[in-house]
Amino acid sequence: TSNPLQLDSSMGVDGDVITCVASATDLSGDAVSDTVTHTITNTPPVIDSMVLTPSTIDASTNTIGCTVIGSDSDGDPVTFSYEWYVDGVLQSTVTSNTFLQNWIPNTEIVCRATPNDGKEDGSHSEVSAVVDNTLPEVDSVVLNPLMLTTNDTLTATAVMSDPDATHAVTGRYEWHVIDFVSGLDSEVQSGADNTLSGVTHFDRDDEVYVIVTPNDGIEDGLPVTSSSITVSNSNPSAPTVSITPNP
Repeated sequence: TSNPLQLDSSMGVDGDVITCVASATDLSGDAVSDTVTHTITNTPPVIDSMVLTPSTIDASTNTIGCTVIGSDSDGDPVTFSYEWYVDGVLQSTVTSNTFLQNWIPNTEIVCRATPNDGKEDGSHSEVSAVVDNTLPEVDSVVLNPLMLTTNDTLTATAVMSDPDATHAVTGRYEWHVIDFVSGLDSEVQSGADNTLSGVTHFDRDDEVYVIVTPNDGIEDGLPVTSSSITVSNSNPSAPTVSITPNP
């Protein structure tokens, strides 16, 4: 017996036929031989890694890239074809490794890549991501009237926005009153109402402010606190004078 003959891949290319002839002679001089052949076939390329860029995708993202690394054991150069799916639907017009679109939160994006070595396709691979929600924002909050008196109704005017164009933003208003006598800061009202009645909630010399928290229907944004207003003294009402008896 002898060790098997080993050939490396550089000794042949696809389609080549390798013939091995083995002969043996015994001590009496008798000889025998045998022949075996093998046709070299192509090995399909493979995908080694895939990644979507940027790593975080939200409404501010314009273009998504699909970066693929592949290899071929035959040493053939590898190219890739691409398919993109949005929520499971093939985007037939997008065939490159980049995808340009305005993205909607919670949308699933899938990039599918198929390697090819110039002879045949290898198995495809996929990478996916879900579009993040962008938090809504409070751009400004203003209290009116500025000259607030005891029985006035205070109104908070909040300007809110969201980069996700499909979202309508609402606000939650947490009204606070700092008592003039005790200095205690109390939340006196919370909810969707952007007004606060002085008849019920504040007196002269108290301080009033509001905290506005935006919500886009998915999650809250960061709260914003207004400036505070000190309640001014209310003018006394005009007296009613009567003379009796009349006449």
